[in-house]
Amino acid sequence: MRVYIPALSSDLADDRPPLAGSFAAIPTGGMGAEEIELLEDEAQTEAALACLMRLRDAGPDEALRRIVIAADAQDALVAIIDPADETSRIAEVAPGQLNWSDVVAILIDGVDAEDAVRDVLAAEDQESADAAVERLWGHGLEWFDISERTRLAGS
Repeated sequence: MRVYIPALSSDLADDRPPLAGSFAAIPTGGMGAEEIELLEDEAQTEAALACLMRLRDAGPDEALRRIVIAADAQDALVAIIDPADETSRIAEVAPGQLNWSDVVAILIDGVDAEDAVRDVLAAEDQESADAAVERLWGHGLEWFDISERTRLAGS
C-alpha cells in the first residue's frame, strides 16, 4: 500500500523515514485506474497539509517547504487509525516502522514556494490562512527519486 508521510527537511537526514501519521488511498473494488490516481492525489494533498502543521510547530532551521515522502508499506504494517467515510476513501494511517528502502519518491516544494509557505505559517486567522493555502497550491510538489535524499537533506 502506498503511504504519504508529511516530513520536515531535518527528517531527510535521519536513519529512517519519520514516524508522523501518514495518509493512504483506500480504493474500492470497482474503481478504475483514473479514480485510484485521483485518490492518490488526495492522499498526497492531506500529507502536504499535515506537513504545514508540522512546519508551524518546527524550529527556525527547517526549510520552508512542504515535503511528502511516498513509501510502499506492506498492508499488514498499515494500521488504519480513522477510516475515511465512503465519499473520500482517504484514511490516516498509524505511524509505522519503515526504512528508506521502502521509499519510492520524495515530493518537495521548489525554492519558489517558500514565500507562499511563509504566508501560510504567518496567517493569523482562518480567512487569511485559507487564502494563503490557495496561493500555495499554485506551486506543485516536485518529484525526486529516493537516491537524491542525501542531496536534498543537505540543501
